[in-house]
Amino acid sequence: MQKRILLLLLLLGAICLGSSFAQPIASAALPIIPSSQNQHASAFPGGEQALKSFIIKQLVYPKTAIDNAQEGIVKIRFLVRKSGDIDQISMVKSIGFGCDEAAIKLVKEMPCWQPAVRNGIAIEKWVTLELAFRLI
Repeated sequence: MQKRILLLLLLLGAICLGSSFAQPIASAALPIIPSSQNQHASAFPGGEQALKSFIIKQLVYPKTAIDNAQEGIVKIRFLVRKSGDIDQISMVKSIGFGCDEAAIKLVKEMPCWQPAVRNGIAIEKWVTLELAFRLI
């Protein structure tokens, strides 16, 4: 049955960095953030493409969600510490049926991120990640 059901992730329908609310971004693009040598946003090691690959390989569509034809977008938020460690993972938008737990597990399995930098100094920054669960 798993071979007939494909998991289509709208891999990063949005990543909104540093705000308390998400702003949707069309397709799988990252927001344009002004950068310089002294300032940049938190980033997954290897960049956006590496994050997409990680999600494709690691995110598991829960059997309960498949059995109940549950689809939707899970929105999860976490803090990237100055060290790059991920902390304070929380659910912003839930769809249930095990999808929320799968999203949290995915974030917990992520390697350390590159921390955000302001004025040449690493800072803590919130990241909001949207993961779309779709059955085809």
